Amino acid sequence: MKKKIAILVIGVVIAGIFYLNYVNEENTKVNKEWALTDEQVSNVVLKGISQDLNVILKKGDTNTVQVAGEMPVSFADKLKEIQPEKDKMLISFATEIGVSIAKNSKEKLTVTIQTTDTKLLKELNIKMNKGNVVVQVPNEFERRYELETNKGEVTNPKSVKNNADELIKVELGFGNIDIVE
Repeated sequence: MKKKIAILVIGVVIAGIFYLNYVNEENTKVNKEWALTDEQVSNVVLKGISQDLNVILKKGDTNTVQVAGEMPVSFADKLKEIQPEKDKMLISFATEIGVSIAKNSKEKLTVTIQTTDTKLLKELNIKMNKGNVVVQVPNEFERRYELETNKGEVTNPKSVKNNADELIKVELGFGNIDIVE
């Protein structure tokens, strides 16, 4: 019986060490940008990021999405492989079975979404485990908002356009959501 308990304790300790090393991974700098078509920039999804996120929407000469800052090394490696899909830009750090493991990072990540026309971005969908999200929306971008956090505060925008076709949706497990106009 003592042998079984010792094996169980050793197994739990090894699993604990593995888990702590996995979620407390080293960070590395990233700066990745994708040029997108009008169709690809119409639906931007950020999924499975577990750190503070600053999302900047702006109008410009081209349609692009840029991710810059620091993130865990394994997420940065996965970021290198991400390519736009036919009708959306999916930046996902979930596993192949759809599970997203929170990794500890105190660094802020910036995602800049630039469009040639403010009406091109039909939906921005952010789904995260933890971390604060700030979305900077210029006045010329008319949007509806669906903002939800299980534990945190939501600061709504000053001017909500409930009849707008374009949607910004943020779902957090833990963290604050702030819309800045």
